[in-house]
Amino acid sequence: MTSQAGVVTDADLANFFAASSGIVMPYDTTPISITVSLLYVDPSSGQVRVEWSKGYNTAAIPTGTPVPIPGGLISRGSNNQVLANQYLIYSHVSYLYTNATLVVLRSGVNLTDDSYTRPRQKSCVFYPSIPQTNICPTA
Repeated sequence: MTSQAGVVTDADLANFFAASSGIVMPYDTTPISITVSLLYVDPSSGQVRVEWSKGYNTAAIPTGTPVPIPGGLISRGSNNQVLANQYLIYSHVSYLYTNATLVVLRSGVNLTDDSYTRPRQKSCVFYPSIPQTNICPTA
């Protein structure tokens, strides 16, 4: 949902997190943690770093933190140069599943998933609530 917006607010992200938590119903939503981040691909180095991040039941990733991503997600030109203006929405979800009877799984299983999507409305998704490095255009 985040990648479909041009701008997101705290209320938007709270709604996105609530919708994501609703997916695990009727299971307990307490052990779910979600992080949504905008990643920027630096065309001069190919390094990927966090522009902004918001966490639900977990800490956000600090702005400027390098993030490793699958290499196939970085677009390159015919000369193998990293193309400019590349952003990705990175979502990390973690859920500690425990069996209700605790017979089969005594301590639970940590289920995780990572997702990468490209912004759809603009080149990046602006989040005005967190100071950014101003690479992401505001208009």
